[in-house]
Order: sequence, then C-alpha cells, then structure tokens
Amino acid sequence: MSVPGRMLLLGVLLANLSLAGLALPARAEKLVVVLAAERIGITSSFSGTQVVAITVVERDGQSISRSGAYDAVALIRGPERTQVTRRKVRWAGLWVNGPSRTYVGAPTYFAAIANRPFADIAGDDLRAEHNIGLDFLRLSTRGRLPGDVDDKAFRDAFVAAKRTDGLYVESDRGVTFINDTVLRASFPLPANTPVGSYKIDVLLLSQGAIVARGEASIDLVKEGFEASVFRASREQPLLYGLASVVLAIAMGWMAGIVFRRN
Repeated sequence: MSVPGRMLLLGVLLANLSLAGLALPARAEKLVVVLAAERIGITSSFSGTQVVAITVVERDGQSISRSGAYDAVALIRGPERTQVTRRKVRWAGLWVNGPSRTYVGAPTYFAAIANRPFADIAGDDLRAEHNIGLDFLRLSTRGRLPGDVDDKAFRDAFVAAKRTDGLYVESDRGVTFINDTVLRASFPLPANTPVGSYKIDVLLLSQGAIVARGEASIDLVKEGFEASVFRASREQPLLYGLASVVLAIAMGWMAGIVFRRN
C-alpha cells in the first residue's frame, strides 16, 4: 500500500475510534456495601437485632458531575414463601374462615428505608419498578385476576398484619449520610424474624434517577440446642417423631406422679 493510502487508512481508524469514544457512556458512581455482620445466629434468647449496612460511594476522574445532593434507598428482602390472608365471616353465630387470597413468593420480611420521604426521592414509575415502599411492593396472587375489586382490601390487610408483626417496615429516616460519600442504613429485625437468606439492595439516586446500585446478603441461622433439634426434625424425621412421642409419654407419667392424690 502506498504512503498516501496508509495515511488515509490511519485517518479513518482514528476517526472511528473518536466516534466510539464519544458513544461510550460516562462512567457513573459505584457503591460498595459493607455489613456489620454477614451472619446472625438465632437462639432461644434472641429478642431482635439491627442489620447495619455501611455504603461507600466510589468516584473517579471519569465520573460525571452531579448537581445537588444524593438520595438513597435501602431495601432488604427475606425468604420468599407462599402465604395466605383470610377474611373471617359470621356463620350460624360463629366466626369462621371465609374468602382468602394466596400470595405466591411473598417475602416473609421486607423493609424499605430512605433518607427522606419516598415521594420526594423518586416518581411512582421508578418506585413501582424497584419495589420502593410498601405501596409499591409487588405481590402475586394465585387464582385471581388483577384488578379484582377485593384484591386491594386483602392486600392492605396482608401488609397491615405484617407491619403489626414488625415483618414489613417502611421508614424515611432509616438511611443517614455520614458525609457526601458514606451512608449508613439500619434495618430492624424483630424476634420473630424467619431464618434464611436476606438480600440487601442500596440504590443511590440523583434528581429522581438511579445512578448507582450496590448489593449484599446476610444469613439468619439457628444455633445451639434449637439448631440441633431443627436439623434432627429435617434429617431424621422418624427418629424425631418417636423421640417426641416418648418424651410426651414420660412427661405425662411424671406429671401423674407429682400431682397424684392419695
């Protein structure tokens, strides 16, 4: 190839590289989420605890500049299970179970916390997409069509019951900015928190848009004598059942001796 031809080819390659560089998106922030503990042991004396997540916002020279302060939302989701909400009805002078809704894959624990009111941080569309807040938590029902007139009443009752038990939490004061690039999120876990794996999502927002996201996980496990009994009930159910029957008989026999009247 002649020298002019090589120069022309080099010019074309440089132009393409320049255009490719312009087409690349500006680098955004990166979140690093660190937990105070990644495993919590549950014993008979467990009375609840707090899960604390420290998040660091990492920026470099290529990160785009932001106007205004950051906002942050932290979400934690516990093990998913099928759960049922029932409505009591009066029949023949008695209160009995009536209509119900079955929620498939509903989180046994869910918390959404932020540094200020959710409505001031993001719009409804973004909140619905990312389950930001209890009003926007997606719950799938079995055997019912969306839009059923009774669905909202059942859903509200389900969420209200979970909130009463401390298993569904929403707070606009759970996230605190220690400084411009470090924030602290604290989730309350009540004594009745189910064991299992919990997933934590931290969303960093600017002017109503998500600019970075970080994840972490924490495990709640049974420990001590309770853990041994739990494992035995799962791994050797026959022996566990026989031992329970023998123990019940022995306790009944001992009670009969203690309270026997002469």
